[in-house]
Amino acid sequence: MPDSKSAPSALPRYAGVVAAALGGAALIAAAFLTWFSATADLPALPGLPAQVKAEVTGLGEVSAPAVGGVDVASQVPTDGAWVGAAVIAAGAAAIVLGAVAALARPATVRRSAAGLVAASGLAGIGVAGYALVRLVGSRTVPVQGVSLDLDVAAGPGPFVAIAGGAAVGVGAVLLLLARRAAPAPPIPAAVRHEQRPVPSAPVPPPLPQRIPAPDARWARPAPSPRLPSQQDTVVVKRPPRPVRVSPNPVTEAIPRQNSYDGPTGPL
Repeated sequence: MPDSKSAPSALPRYAGVVAAALGGAALIAAAFLTWFSATADLPALPGLPAQVKAEVTGLGEVSAPAVGGVDVASQVPTDGAWVGAAVIAAGAAAIVLGAVAALARPATVRRSAAGLVAASGLAGIGVAGYALVRLVGSRTVPVQGVSLDLDVAAGPGPFVAIAGGAAVGVGAVLLLLARRAAPAPPIPAAVRHEQRPVPSAPVPPPLPQRIPAPDARWARPAPSPRLPSQQDTVVVKRPPRPVRVSPNPVTEAIPRQNSYDGPTGPL
């Protein structure tokens, strides 16, 4: 049936869009979660706790209690605040490109958008992996002239970003595998019964052509001579040629001369 044929192509596409959107939302939400928790052991002084703990989000926001009138939050390094902006950009790109890959008609545009969705997911996973490998560990921070050893541990933010990037990658794969949805089946036109031609009266066969017999009373034409000597020569006189008249005749009269060559009177 037509409905069952379009299901295999539409289902992976819809699933890919949903997976890419959820993964992109997870990447954006991961930027606001805690990425690092820094713990420092304080010297044994009266009125000071044994240790202080600070939490840092992906956007670099630090939350820590004040100890001895010192703002600990301002002393915690936030050199990893760029990870939040990176995962937000990757998540937004995954959502937008996933919609483009699902709605684009040309196969080239759809595949290119799906490839960029996969790149966005890999970018989110790469940022989270870099934060877990390079930004987690022990470091020394000077506070009020005293060097404190910070033990930086990973929070839930990088792991949420990795999960979101993986979901984006799965959505990209589904979008690549999804072929163009089959077009809607054409609505069948109403059945038209063609009218058969009404049989007419049979056409009689053509009559044979009748050639009339020659009339014996007609005089037969004399046979024409076959040799030139047997033919009568007819002389045809041509009419006289017309006299040509100049188109511009001279109309002026010849001047009259009163002088003569010789005397005309008696000598």
